Amino acid sequence: FLKLSGNVKQGVQEIIERLKAWPNVSGARPLFGRGWAPNKFRMKTWDWRVEFVVNPAASEISIVRIGHRDTFYDEYH
Repeated sequence: FLKLSGNVKQGVQEIIERLKAWPNVSGARPLFGRGWAPNKFRMKTWDWRVEFVVNPAASEISIVRIGHRDTFYDEYH
């Protein structure tokens, strides 16, 4: 996170703030493919993606990774 440029970092921080309103969050999409797991989602900011996992039992959301769209989906193909 610390290595991201200012605009991207700000976008990621905005996503984190939006996730506080889960499940009333627009733009969250489930992730499918080889790396699929229940309650795994992604959101976009600029050319970057934020992957997160929702644990409804604990009312918790964990950011798994932040990656550029060029390589973000590699593990899901």
